[in-house]
Amino acid sequence: MYNFEELVNKIVLAQKEFAIYETLKIDEDNFLSYIFFLPKEKLVLDDPQNIKEFFKLLEKKIKEGFYLAGFLSYELGYFLDYKDNVDFNFGFPLAFFYVFEKPIVYNHKTNTFQEGVELVQKFFSKNFTKENLEFKLKNLQLNTSKKEYIECIKKIKNYIFCGDTYQINYTIKLKFDFEGSILGLYKKLKQTQKVSYCAFIKTKEFSIISFSPEMFFRKINDLIVVKPMKGTIARGKDIFEDKIQANKLYNSMKNRAENVMIVDLLRNDLGKISSYGEVKVKKLFEIEKYETLLQMTSTIQAKIDPYIKFYKLFYSLFPSGSVTGAPKIRSMQIIKEVEKEPRYVYTGAVGFIKPNKEAVFNVAIRTLLINKNGKSELGIGSGIVADSNPIKEYNECKLKYKFLIAKIPNFRLIETILYCAKFDKEIKNFYDLNLNITKESFENGYFLLSLHLDRLKNSALYFGFKFEESKILEKLYRLKKHLVEQSYRIRLLLSKNGDVEIQKSVFDINEFCSKKVVDIILDPKTKIDDNSIFLYHKTTNRKLYNKKYKKYSANFFDVLFVNKNKVITETSRANVFFKIGNFYYTPPKSAGLLNGVFKRFLIEKNKDKIKEKEIKINEIYSAEKIFITNAVIGIREAKISLKNI
Repeated sequence: MYNFEELVNKIVLAQKEFAIYETLKIDEDNFLSYIFFLPKEKLVLDDPQNIKEFFKLLEKKIKEGFYLAGFLSYELGYFLDYKDNVDFNFGFPLAFFYVFEKPIVYNHKTNTFQEGVELVQKFFSKNFTKENLEFKLKNLQLNTSKKEYIECIKKIKNYIFCGDTYQINYTIKLKFDFEGSILGLYKKLKQTQKVSYCAFIKTKEFSIISFSPEMFFRKINDLIVVKPMKGTIARGKDIFEDKIQANKLYNSMKNRAENVMIVDLLRNDLGKISSYGEVKVKKLFEIEKYETLLQMTSTIQAKIDPYIKFYKLFYSLFPSGSVTGAPKIRSMQIIKEVEKEPRYVYTGAVGFIKPNKEAVFNVAIRTLLINKNGKSELGIGSGIVADSNPIKEYNECKLKYKFLIAKIPNFRLIETILYCAKFDKEIKNFYDLNLNITKESFENGYFLLSLHLDRLKNSALYFGFKFEESKILEKLYRLKKHLVEQSYRIRLLLSKNGDVEIQKSVFDINEFCSKKVVDIILDPKTKIDDNSIFLYHKTTNRKLYNKKYKKYSANFFDVLFVNKNKVITETSRANVFFKIGNFYYTPPKSAGLLNGVFKRFLIEKNKDKIKEKEIKINEIYSAEKIFITNAVIGIREAKISLKNI
């Protein structure tokens, strides 16, 4: 009845103070989102001399039955864990918690509001004017020059060489000015930053937006679980390359060593608040998938006093060892020496505490701090070890903030399927080249339906789209009842939320095949970037292909592309085959092209006739015949215009 996303928008627009904790990556442990608004009061720690009094007040509010939602700044750790002459001139809360009576709780598994339904009803009864969601990020600049960065890395590596530390999590900051709608920024980032520990806190002085994938700890009764992240690798271009990359990360001795180092550090921290033998590593070297990265995580849990004071808990654990280095105290001393500015909330923790003392906090990475005057910052960090390359690390830091400014393509997944009411001689000739096309290739009239759905499912898994095969099949079979005795081009579009749209158009095969050989043009000036993931998935994000097809379509059937290495890839609509001698050669997927359903079918059925190999532009001349293929146009002989070479 009530839409959760709409409620979040209304809260952000209407409330001056709130705390929202969204689960954007649903799994067995993370499927609830919490919205807190209308705070009763706020607890702010500004002076480190008042730490114990602050936590006593925090415990008092919990005992009175209130919820607490807020954050702890990284610098709080200096006053919790060691006290050796820490200068204090901070100007930002060391800790900040709002006090709430109750939250609105949304269950993403059941798509229902689990708690606070009366608050939802009350809020939806009000009318709100829609806000312009436009925003600008201006004057983006790192607070550390390349020269300064390299000098700091040299200093850190010297400490490592001298045995002071094994690893330092060194951070710099991106500074920028923010103008416009903070809701617009939040909504934009939510499209790509699908994490389990997202948080949005708005105060009268500043806002915090955290898209952290890392859990600091989760406390339920007498069980506490920590889940450090250490070890990353870039994702592949599809789910098959993802598996290869995941195996590389899992078997990387360097990443394993760094991960184990942090696991041992956190085991030691948990040992401070648990009995002997109660700390256990439950999962080691798990690989998690995110939009652009694969991340190595480990899970450690411990049995603790269910009524433990949060001062003792944070004293023992905070900040997370994954954002300091090992050993923790010496690493934090080095960090204070080499970093130019306080981190504030970055690498601290953002979370909430329930009246029953259950709690969840993230490690505040990928976290923005936006002041009410627009002055904003994003912390950027990386783990520095003995063999770290300073220039490479600096360049990677610059890449790490690209998610903030990148344009996000709004796209759907596509499958274009041929439907034929009957399989006859014309159909066989259309799809055959002595290449084993049979009636069985049509499933309830839909050509190669299983392969189409398999590709769609794989792309859905890759991009995190909701895919329900039964729902799609039901729509296709329902459509079939309304199709007359002829052929159709069926266009299936899948949205991220699982919505399916099906379009149909009549497809006259005989008319389409009236020309035995089609003319295509080679466009060697447009160099395809084979690093673009959208080349490997059939989506609506095909602006370049559509533009080039439109340019040439008046005189040519299609346009053929090459990559930056002058290797043939594909046309705007089809795969390409070259007959040389007794074999048909087709460019491999790695050249930068879609692994067409029909291409896949032809290769599987005719392994003795078809081979994949890179085809350079000058090799075109040696081809006896050229064919373009897809699952709708069939196999068409083509003649390439070479006038632009």
